[in-house]
Amino acid sequence: MKRFTLLTLFAFSVLFFASCGGNPEGSEAEVTDAAATTEVAGASNYTVDTAGSLLTWKGSKITGSGHEGTLKLSEGTLKVEGGNLVGGNFTINMNSLDNTDLKGTEGHAKLLGHLKSDDFFSVATNPTATFEITGATAKTGDTTATHDISGNLTIKGITKNLTFPAKVTLADDKVEATAEFFFDRTLYDIKFNSASFFEKLGDNAINNEIGIKLSLKASKAAL
Repeated sequence: MKRFTLLTLFAFSVLFFASCGGNPEGSEAEVTDAAATTEVAGASNYTVDTAGSLLTWKGSKITGSGHEGTLKLSEGTLKVEGGNLVGGNFTINMNSLDNTDLKGTEGHAKLLGHLKSDDFFSVATNPTATFEITGATAKTGDTTATHDISGNLTIKGITKNLTFPAKVTLADDKVEATAEFFFDRTLYDIKFNSASFFEKLGDNAINNEIGIKLSLKASKAAL
């Protein structure tokens, strides 16, 4: 029975980040070393609505069906000056990590346990991840995105600067921002079953890319 349980856990864990192969949907984030942040004088603070905001994840095995899930934000602030997004940050509660496609099955809890382990996100020692905006450049001629957003993403204590397109709307003292992109998980020491680091994995190899969909809502903070 113990052998069956361990094999079952392994089977579910190697299916993490599974899809039909290839990269997740969205744009590939440009990744560089951590960048300095700048404070814009006179910027107004907009408090992120943590209940109304959501981050969803998806990834891929080299073959097979997919897994996806959600993460919740614990706090956040966006900064606006002259009608433009100029900065901000938010904190991701890694203990809120959830899987949506295995809900109601024995595999759900087993998969979450493995994702929170040191094979993946080391949640016990890294209960939060953070994103701090380092730049927001307006785009023209793009119907799907209004800005290129750059920011320092910290996971497991490792910080990299990511740049990706986003759609930002400012109206009636509210800000809404959406983005869809993917990045290389191994840059954050998440190497489980990565063919870049382990040989002879065959169909058990997990793609390096993590797909992210982000939906942020924020309202102007009271003075």
